[in-house]
Amino acid sequence: MAGFLVFINQTILSLMRKLLSYLMMAALVAPMLTSCRSDNGETWAERRISGTWQFDRVFYTPRWSIQRENRLEEYDQYAVTFFDDYTLLVLDTNTDEEYSGTWNLSSYNTTNGESTSTVQVLQVVWLNTVTNEIEAMILGDAYIGERRMSGNENNDEGNYRYRLVKL
Repeated sequence: MAGFLVFINQTILSLMRKLLSYLMMAALVAPMLTSCRSDNGETWAERRISGTWQFDRVFYTPRWSIQRENRLEEYDQYAVTFFDDYTLLVLDTNTDEEYSGTWNLSSYNTTNGESTSTVQVLQVVWLNTVTNEIEAMILGDAYIGERRMSGNENNDEGNYRYRLVKL
């Protein structure tokens, strides 16, 4: 019986060594096969942002308040198309007016005690040709998914939380 247990232990040890060697090989090869940037220098988030998006939810929370207000009716007529060359087109579907501009997606590392996290910031700037004013949105804590995008914009009066869906 003791010989059988030794055989079982040696077999398990051999299998664990093989598994460990496969895991180490995968850990070494995986970074070579995957990358944060594509061949043309775009990050995966930048690649996902390309396309036309429409506002799905807009919530506003005034500073020093716990009440949030739905402000979607102020934004639901806009469709924003992000292009690969970091330009964009804002279309007001109510008036058929188009505004062109640029966008930039940046990532920053933040440290809180011993933990570090990455925060994405989406900066969108366009020229409103009706008012001749440059308008901008700076979305902190931006999330860019396959079908949804979200971010926060803080100003002196309060906080906006935007969510857009890809058309």
